Amino acid sequence: MRILILQEDTTAPTKRVAVTYTTPAPPQFAQPDNSHMSENDNVTLRFEAIMDSVMDENKGRRFIITYHPADQRIMVHEPPSRNSGIVTGKFLNLMKVPKPNHDPENPIYYGIHDFYIGAKIDLFEHRFIITNADLFVLKYMEAHKDQFSSSTIQSMKDNIKVSNKNFDDKVPFKRSPGDLCALVAKTITHMKSIGLTDRAEIFELFLKYDKDREGYLRAEHIQNICKKLHIPSDKDVVNEIVKMCTDDPEGKITLEQFRNFVESY
Repeated sequence: MRILILQEDTTAPTKRVAVTYTTPAPPQFAQPDNSHMSENDNVTLRFEAIMDSVMDENKGRRFIITYHPADQRIMVHEPPSRNSGIVTGKFLNLMKVPKPNHDPENPIYYGIHDFYIGAKIDLFEHRFIITNADLFVLKYMEAHKDQFSSSTIQSMKDNIKVSNKNFDDKVPFKRSPGDLCALVAKTITHMKSIGLTDRAEIFELFLKYDKDREGYLRAEHIQNICKKLHIPSDKDVVNEIVKMCTDDPEGKITLEQFRNFVESY
C-alpha cells in the first residue's frame, strides 16, 4: 500500500503542491523468546509411581508418569500387568495439570521441581507416589544444575542407583524362530495400551519425527518411535510394520496410514 503525501512549496513564486508517494515500513513485532521451548521441545522425563489409595484393588498399582518440561504437560499410563484383572493403558491424556487447593482462576501447574523420588502428585483426585525415575531424568538434572538443588540431584542419584534395574515398563518380548507375526501383533497391542491411538498425540508424534515437513515417515522414523515407546525396534519387525502401513515402493507412510494401521487392529 502506498501513501499519498502533499507538501506545500513555500519557496516558489507561485505556491504549488508537490505530490510524493511513500511505502510505509512493515510493522515490527517483538519476537517471542523460544529458546527455552526449543531446548526442551523433544525432552520427555519418565517417572515410575504407585497409586496411593485406600482401596485394596488399587494399592500398589504401578504407573508411568511422563512429564514434558517444554510445556508442563503430563501423561500417565499403566503398563500391562499379568493376571491383574485390571484394564491397563492410558490413565491420563497429555495435559497441564493444576495443583490442588489453588485458585481455579489463577491455577498453579505442576512443574519439573515437583517430580522427585518420594514426591506425592495429586492428579484429579488420584494420588500417586513417585518411586523411581528413568536414568535420563538424572542426566537432565545434572545438565541443568542451576535449576535443581544439589541435595535433589544427589537424592535422585542415590535412589536410581539402587532401584533403576527394576524400572522397566516394557512388555517382555523374547525372539524365537518364526515369531515375526506374533511379535508384530504384540507390538501393536502395546502401542494401543499406552494410548498411541489418541489422535492429538499421534499427530504431535508424527510432526516430531517429520522434521522436514515432508508429510510422511520412513522406516527409520518408525524404528525411532518404537525405541521411544520402549517397544521392539528389531529391523524385521519395523519393516513388517512399514509393509502393513503402506504399499509405497519407498516405504513412505502418511499420518493417516499410520493411524489407520494402529486403529484397525
